[in-house]
Amino acid sequence: MHGRAPGRDFCAAHLEVSTDLVIGADGRRSAVARYAGAGPLTSPASSAVIYRYTGGLLAEVSWFDHRRHRSFAGGHGEAAGPELGIGQAIYDRLMPLLVAFAGGGSGPWRIERIEGVSGEPLPAAARLSVLEGAAAADAGDGAAWVLRGVTSNERYVTRREHDELAARQEPLGRPGSTRAALIPVKKSEAWWELAQDERRRIFEESSRHIASGLDYLPAVARRLHHGRDLAEPFDFLTWFEFAPGDEASFEELVRRLRSTEEWSYVEREVDLRLARD
Repeated sequence: MHGRAPGRDFCAAHLEVSTDLVIGADGRRSAVARYAGAGPLTSPASSAVIYRYTGGLLAEVSWFDHRRHRSFAGGHGEAAGPELGIGQAIYDRLMPLLVAFAGGGSGPWRIERIEGVSGEPLPAAARLSVLEGAAAADAGDGAAWVLRGVTSNERYVTRREHDELAARQEPLGRPGSTRAALIPVKKSEAWWELAQDERRRIFEESSRHIASGLDYLPAVARRLHHGRDLAEPFDFLTWFEFAPGDEASFEELVRRLRSTEEWSYVEREVDLRLARD
């Protein structure tokens, strides 16, 4: 469900995010933001923002203006419209963000190839949509397949590595980045049976995963999505964006990673290459 945000009188400076969760009759959880000092949500003098969760993951935001008896709802991004100017900051505090990659007959990205690197490939599809929040939760109508994951905190990264990544990596959505890759990966049970320090040793000390990625920043932007805890078919969905002139560099990065000890624990991998019209 989508709608317009209320006007400027719905003021960002007066909102505070509660740590409480409201459990609805349908079993879904909601985190609540309200006007600071406005009293309970049922107060006619207050306005409320309810963040709707699906399976414990942020999927939808809705708000109710008690003074005007109007309600609104929207997915990730809509709440950050020019009238409100607050949605992104609150969404960031309520991470993780649910993201869906839907392959089918429509979407802004043209799928140029789908390659099964290891294990079962994905069915053919012509276009790809990348959906967030409420749209991700509802994705599926008319799609040949839908893969979901959530953004999350970093794993296996030291403070020095974190700072270097933050200083060099660029965001998604750059105008010149008209090429993309989606690489879903499922690792073996042998990987997950390792202790955290053992996985870190393989991931970086042996395979140099982070160091390799740094070599291709800022040309290649990426975002990692976790699917294992959602019982998805892939543990990780990594989305990359880059300019046409950086395709050869991206191919080199992929070859380097696939030659490492870490990749010996990969039992299923699909490689999708895409272009934006």
